[in-house]
Amino acid sequence: MTKKQNNKRAMFGSVQSLLETNSTVTSSIPEFAGAVVRYFDLVKAIQNKNAEAKNATVGKVIARKEAQEDLMTELLQTQGSLHAYARRQKNGELMARTEVSESVMRHIRKTELASVASNILNLAKEYAEGLTGYGVTPDSIASLEVKIDGFLFA
Repeated sequence: MTKKQNNKRAMFGSVQSLLETNSTVTSSIPEFAGAVVRYFDLVKAIQNKNAEAKNATVGKVIARKEAQEDLMTELLQTQGSLHAYARRQKNGELMARTEVSESVMRHIRKTELASVASNILNLAKEYAEGLTGYGVTPDSIASLEVKIDGFLFA
């Protein structure tokens, strides 16, 4: 909910509290009592919609976190293998391009993580032949690509 919507919801809650406090007065007038019941129903419907929206947001956040964890697992394995390969081959440029810590990857924005992951994926494809001894296979490269896509669309 926006701030304006939250303010209105708070106002509705205050009115509802006032009506509940003065129920003896409101129940003595039949038309007014019916309007109060309808008002309470509307406030309840607003609260239910708000709860649904919060649950939907929570579900999206959970799905995004799970996709990020899946990506991170695959990405860290590939990145570590690439870095070890670069060190073994004394390839300074590749070492510099794969020098990204796990904590940095966990704390950057979604778009930046996707960019880092895409760079690692492209490097893995480029050096695929030499990486088989480091546990990076064509299947794991394809899996990384799928996990990047899954993360982007989560």
